[in-house]
Amino acid sequence: MSPHTDYRLIITDPALEDIEAIANFTTLQWGEQQAIVYKGVLAQALQQLQAAPEQGRTRYGVSPEYKGWTAGAHVIFYRLERETIYVVRILHGSMDFARHLL
Repeated sequence: MSPHTDYRLIITDPALEDIEAIANFTTLQWGEQQAIVYKGVLAQALQQLQAAPEQGRTRYGVSPEYKGWTAGAHVIFYRLERETIYVVRILHGSMDFARHLL
């Protein structure tokens, strides 16, 4: 069974900045090899999200227009508009999601 790939994935500038910050932090804390591994975790999660965005879930305190998709220690926040997935932020699970999604 092949995944549904009709969804277009757009990663917004804030989400791209999040990926960069996550990679930089991971490199400083655990080294470059672990940063490469974790970027792979994020990339795989984005592929899974693109294949089945309806499986994301709402998060406490966050507007229902945004769904969350778990990726390692992070949550990928996105909104789905027709056949387009807009990734708006990628936040660590310990963050105050509502504050960062304003």
